[in-house]
Amino acid sequence: MKHKKGSIGFVVGIIIVVFLVGTVAYITLHSIGTSVTSILEPLKKLVGIETKKAEATTTKTGECIVKRYYWQPNKARFGEEVSIVIEGSDTCDDKTIKLNVYTDLRYGATDPKEEYLPSPIFKSNKIVAKWYIPNRKYTFGFKGHYFIYELGNDKRRSENLEIVS
Repeated sequence: MKHKKGSIGFVVGIIIVVFLVGTVAYITLHSIGTSVTSILEPLKKLVGIETKKAEATTTKTGECIVKRYYWQPNKARFGEEVSIVIEGSDTCDDKTIKLNVYTDLRYGATDPKEEYLPSPIFKSNKIVAKWYIPNRKYTFGFKGHYFIYELGNDKRRSENLEIVS
């Protein structure tokens, strides 16, 4: 009888430890947010944290609602021109947006290179901003480029533009 009680206590202890480790992993990965590297993505999925797709996110500032934001195309080479596309609701015409492009680096880089673009204006409820991908001599730690738009108090980060060779 004593042996069974010890076994039950051991199993309960293991369950508690697994629960605590899972909770700590969830909190840690959730707080990392968009700066998480692609290495951690499978771990985030394992513990149930989903990365939202930029195209599926709807944000609102006053009456103007951003419906989608994305790179066009989503894959390109160094030195090529790409477009940043931001689609808004019917009330977005003539609204100005702040737009910046960043270099995404691996290994916890905290100061990505930032490039300010002229403040684009919605025309026909859409913004199409052209951008040239700068050439890079060294690609160690380089994950790609992303943009952040700001519309009022709303600030959103795009997915990375994939650089192909």
